Amino acid sequence: MAKTINSIKRVLNKFVDDWELVSTSSSVFSVSSANGKFEIGSEIGVSQTGIRLIKDGVLSYMAVNGLDSVDVVRHGLKLAVKSGVKSDIEAFYSSNYNQMPDVNIKKTSSLMKQLSNIVKKAQKIVSSSSKVSNFSISINLSSTEKTVLTKLMDSSVKRHIDAISFTVYVNSKDFDFKIFTVEPKEEEILYAIETFINSLPKKPVYHKEVGFKGEIDVVFHPVMVDSLIKGLFAYHVYYDNVMVNNSRLHVNDKVAPAFVNISDDALNLSLLSAFPCDDEAVPSRKNMIVDKGIFKSYLSSRAVARKANIKSTGNGMRYPVLSEPWNKAPIRSKIRALVIENGKRELEDIVLRIQNGLIVNTMLGLHTANPLTGDFANPLLSAYIVVDGEIIGYAAPGTWMIKGNIFDILKDTQGFSKERLNLGSSLLPYWHTRIKV
Repeated sequence: MAKTINSIKRVLNKFVDDWELVSTSSSVFSVSSANGKFEIGSEIGVSQTGIRLIKDGVLSYMAVNGLDSVDVVRHGLKLAVKSGVKSDIEAFYSSNYNQMPDVNIKKTSSLMKQLSNIVKKAQKIVSSSSKVSNFSISINLSSTEKTVLTKLMDSSVKRHIDAISFTVYVNSKDFDFKIFTVEPKEEEILYAIETFINSLPKKPVYHKEVGFKGEIDVVFHPVMVDSLIKGLFAYHVYYDNVMVNNSRLHVNDKVAPAFVNISDDALNLSLLSAFPCDDEAVPSRKNMIVDKGIFKSYLSSRAVARKANIKSTGNGMRYPVLSEPWNKAPIRSKIRALVIENGKRELEDIVLRIQNGLIVNTMLGLHTANPLTGDFANPLLSAYIVVDGEIIGYAAPGTWMIKGNIFDILKDTQGFSKERLNLGSSLLPYWHTRIKV
């Protein structure tokens, strides 16, 4: 990748006034089994580069794919400059950066064989259970290198990360997920699978059987916590929306109980998204969004911060929407590394204290929620019914719906679990709150 970047630099220095480059190169080795069909696959050295250009006060975007020649880059550059818009930025950013350590997993033939054996053994565990009607199991060994470079920087900012992710998905709705940055122990994964399968409720429960009404206790799985915070709450955190009066948040507002602490921490080395700077080369920092229940900070890209005459929080990211390719996506203000402080009780203890409630793993159609108001009303895809501290079954498909407002359920937070799940770009506990059914 370094050779490609050097070639691009020479062309950029010749034709434009200033430039900013973000590049990624990734490889993936995967082993999977879907209902007993075993597959091994790989993608080697897939690289993409996104470039922003300034020439004569005009800002342009340009995408480069790994195999593009210098002539293709030169031609694309000329086309990009013609399609630009007046720039809000006079020059791209440069600073002093603290490089982060790489994460390396030694890739050997014995490791590849071990991952294949884990999937085969996991397949036997899952397929032998009477609780499972269909399943898919996958292990991915990924290698990613990211580079950020601007014309004014003496050297590029880069980081290489190897990671192994494991996913088991059963009955078209229930799942378990783990990320490892060291070679995983086979017995650890297999034990986790057995525990997950054994924990699956056996029978469906219809809403009319238990008659839950009004507000009940709900425990959201970390995957749902990620979706709710990033999909609804974050809309009001981004300064882009503050500027057009679309945010309901004000600094120093009380938004949750005093034990609630939410941050965007791209310096947290336990997360795969940790990086020394954002995609605008602004140095990373820990941003406390909610501190002891009080809203403390909006998040912004450099472009938005410049318009608002404030300092960037280091949240300018190339974030694609819908079918946008990553290296063609414009810079948007985005949470980079969501972290919620964990609580003191284990999930099991939280559930034991619930009289009537739900454990919600996934909902259908959360994208239809209203980010402007924070309202949502969605059917449950995967959820477990809790009565008198015991899981009595799973939510019968198509018969359960919950509705609420992100600001209300934050204020009604009862607690967070002691355990947290690493999602790669988030580190999140289970979230215990109150909600309507």
